[in-house]
Amino acid sequence: MPKAKHQDAMSRQWEILRMLPAKSPGITAAQIIKELEIVGIYVTKRTIERDLLELSINFGLLRNDEKKPYQWHWMIDAGIELPALTLTDAFSLKIVESVLKPLIPRAMHETLDNRFKEATTKLKAMSKKRRSGNWADKVRNVSPALSLLPPTINESVLDTVQTALLKNKRVEVEYQSMGSDCAKTRMLNPLAIVQRGPVTYLVATMNNYNDIRLYAVHRMQNAILKEDNINTPKNFSIDEYINTGALNFGAGKKIKLHAYLDDWLCRILEETPLADDQKITHDDDYPYLTATIQDTWQLTWWILSQGNGIEVVKPKKLRNNVISELQDALDQYKNV
Repeated sequence: MPKAKHQDAMSRQWEILRMLPAKSPGITAAQIIKELEIVGIYVTKRTIERDLLELSINFGLLRNDEKKPYQWHWMIDAGIELPALTLTDAFSLKIVESVLKPLIPRAMHETLDNRFKEATTKLKAMSKKRRSGNWADKVRNVSPALSLLPPTINESVLDTVQTALLKNKRVEVEYQSMGSDCAKTRMLNPLAIVQRGPVTYLVATMNNYNDIRLYAVHRMQNAILKEDNINTPKNFSIDEYINTGALNFGAGKKIKLHAYLDDWLCRILEETPLADDQKITHDDDYPYLTATIQDTWQLTWWILSQGNGIEVVKPKKLRNNVISELQDALDQYKNV
């Protein structure tokens, strides 16, 4: 058998082994063909049936003969691990690589870098002979907001912070808050790292306090790993913390937003609601929105960004804040 065809057969059979169910009733040859086509492998039913028979000789595979079409699955407790990447694995890894790498501690880089390289190699090899090989080049994630360039992060600082997070150790940092003229020493208890757009934040408490704060990693000028174990607030959950609206710079308070919308913004919010309980009715021919939402700086910024597409009715405090911001902006243009 020519080398190229032999490699194709091995790759195909490896994919088949990866997709076989662990128990009865199993999967048919026709179903296997459809799954293989998703990742760009096109073969006949006869080829798959031959593959299954060959594989059953060396692996713990069983054919369910109770009815046709026959179904294949692994024997119970077959106990085999298949560490190689499938094409689907390779696709997924290439898509998430750019998102994951900034968050991964350096101690884990070597292992994951090998997987990223393996994914790249597999896709390049597939692109030469199958149209699905360049699938990852056709998928992108684009922010709906104005794209900002990421700030510069000291790699040594990031490495130390990630290591502290990984080992549940305290970290001493020189941190310069926004608006401050100089950096101050802070002893932090790392709880989580969150990527918010282009900015990487460390979620942490300071000293022995339980107040959870956000610290932008790019504002850390120096970091020293300590041997002390971190002081973790009771029942801390990063998901619950995010759900409070903290990453949108709020205090965890929810409000009932009432606002008039123009038709353009109404159509957008009908497709992508602000909240689960969002309702849009029509009052005096204008769409009228109600939604329960976190009261955050991000919400105010979003409202201001919509210009005359939205008029806040309630809460009164939010309405007055928006009016004040718009008036200040208008005054700046009047002074030019």
